[in-house]
Amino acid sequence: MQGVSCVLTPYDGDGALMYFGAVDEYAIVADEGETLAESGVSREELDMAFLDEATALARVELGMDAVQSENAELVTIGDRDYWRATASGTVSDGEQSGDVGVMRTEYIRMENGFSYRFGLLSFGSSAERNEEMNADLLELMNSVGYPE
Repeated sequence: MQGVSCVLTPYDGDGALMYFGAVDEYAIVADEGETLAESGVSREELDMAFLDEATALARVELGMDAVQSENAELVTIGDRDYWRATASGTVSDGEQSGDVGVMRTEYIRMENGFSYRFGLLSFGSSAERNEEMNADLLELMNSVGYPE
C-alpha cells in the first residue's frame, strides 16, 4: 500500500493515541487482480461517492473483539466532507485479567484517489478525556491542506 502515516501519543501516556495518514487507494489491487487504474476508473472518480456508512463502520471496528456501540455520519470540517465513525467495545489484553474497554473515532475522506484518515484510539479513557483528545484532533484537521 502506498501512503504516509503518523501516530501521536499523549505525553501523559494514558493509553490513547491519535493518528493520521493518506493512502493511495487508486494504486491498490482490486478483487479481480488489477488496480483501479487498470480497470478503467479514473483517479478523479475515486472520491467520497466510494465511501458509505458500512465502510466507515468497518474501519472503526477493526481489531475489536466485541462492539457495544457504533455510529457513523457525514460531517463537514472546514470546507470538506468526511465520514465520522465512532465505536466503543472491548479487546482482549491477552492476559488473565480480561477485556479492556476501547473507543475509536475516525474521520475518513476520499479525494482524487487518496483516502485521508484521522483517528483517535483510546483504551480505558473517560468520556471527558476522549472529548478533549477529539477537540485536539479536530484542531489538527482544521490545519490540513489538500493538494489541488
